[in-house]
Parts: sequence; C-alpha cells; structure tokens
Amino acid sequence: MKNKQNWLRVRDLPYCFFKSVVPSSDYLLLLGLVLVLLARAAFGEGISNRPTHWAKPITLNGVTNLYQVSEVLYRSAQPTREGFTNLAKMGIKTVVNLRWLHSDSEMVKGLPLNYVHIPMQVWNPEKEDLFRFLQVVLDTNCTPVLVHCEHGADRTGVMCAAYRVIVQGWSKEEA
Repeated sequence: MKNKQNWLRVRDLPYCFFKSVVPSSDYLLLLGLVLVLLARAAFGEGISNRPTHWAKPITLNGVTNLYQVSEVLYRSAQPTREGFTNLAKMGIKTVVNLRWLHSDSEMVKGLPLNYVHIPMQVWNPEKEDLFRFLQVVLDTNCTPVLVHCEHGADRTGVMCAAYRVIVQGWSKEEA
C-alpha cells in the first residue's frame, strides 16, 4: 500500500485566506520602494552621494539611525531613556512609536515629551495609522516630531515616504 501524503493545494484554500495573508498591491509597491532605497543606500550610493534634500543624518547619544526628514519631522530606531532625554533637550516635542508590542510610556515619563503610540504591523499598514500619524505631524502644537520603530527602517520608512509624497509633494520614486 502506497503512503499517500495529504498536501494542501492552493486551489482548496478559501479566498479570505489569501485576502488576509497576501499584502495589497499598494503595500507591495511601497515595500518594494523601501527595499530599493535601502539597497541603494547599502550597496550603491553612499551617504556622501545623497541628494541634499534627503534626510540629514544626526548623531545623538541614545538614538541610533537618527535623521532629520524635514523641519518638523525626525526619524530613528528605538531610543533609550538617555536618547529620549537628549531628544527633549534637542527640542523634540512629540514622539510617535510605531512598534506593535512595545510602549515607550515608562521611558518618556517625566520628560517634556508628548507620547503617541500607533501600533503598526510591518506587513499590514492601515490607512487609519497613516491618517493618525499625519494628524500629529501636521499639528504645529506637536512639532517637531520624532517617529520611530525598532530599527527605524520598515514602519518608519513607510510613514516617512508617505509624508514625503502627501505633505511635501514628492513622487513615489523620490520618496
């Protein structure tokens, strides 16, 4: 008797399965754009060859991958407590945390910083997340704003690229 293996065939899966696990074409386009930009930065054009209107790197203790995107927006990886203190001294008014399962509320406690948590899944950014982020960045009472996720790459990159396109009028290719 032959040993039959039961394989799950793609055509046997319900449509809702694909809708929940396959990202939308907009997300794939944005993810592809972010990956291309990261690859160019890593292997192609170095920071010295970057256009002057791109984000400017900043060195600050306790904050890695820190860049000034515009006069009102900064981006970074996860800051330490020292980093949050230094960001407040630098004049940052609001911190937007995009991490799904991590809160900064204890680390910013007692500091003169507004704290906004927008838990965002890397693989499924929601329009509501973008709208909330833009509300904060466009509110002059909140600026300047630092947005961060764990590494300051994927989620932060998506939000900064959207800001560049929607607020600053950049093309998708530029962003």
